Amino acid sequence: MMSALLQQAFCELEAVYIDLERHDGAESCRACGQCCWFEVAGHSLFATRLETLYLLEKAGAPARPFTAKRCGYHQGRRCRAREGRVLGCRIYRCEEAGGFCSEVAERALAEIKRISLSNGIPMEYAILHARIADLLAAGLGETCSGE
Repeated sequence: MMSALLQQAFCELEAVYIDLERHDGAESCRACGQCCWFEVAGHSLFATRLETLYLLEKAGAPARPFTAKRCGYHQGRRCRAREGRVLGCRIYRCEEAGGFCSEVAERALAEIKRISLSNGIPMEYAILHARIADLLAAGLGETCSGE
């Protein structure tokens, strides 16, 4: 069962994500899946504990393992975790769609930090696949999603 504090944190995080889409222009995402191919995009995906708990709540565990090349939620050309995706996925833009905006990222990350700390969730930033593995091993993903 999800705690009241975690539920409150999720509501606040959703508000950050909604605001981000409203101001950043979600239409700039072409849903091409390029960002899910880490090797092609040239990046590693990081997330906070709060974001990862939210992702696990919305999408469950990844269908397949993450690799250095590809996200575990990427299937075909689509993200299986689109609703719960973390900030890094939400702000990444392939070059054709305008590239990465660090100002937007820093503003949203500062708000996620505030939400985490005000709801008693440690503010930890780690590579997403390692964070997922740690939370699932500790049983936190299952507890969060009520499984």
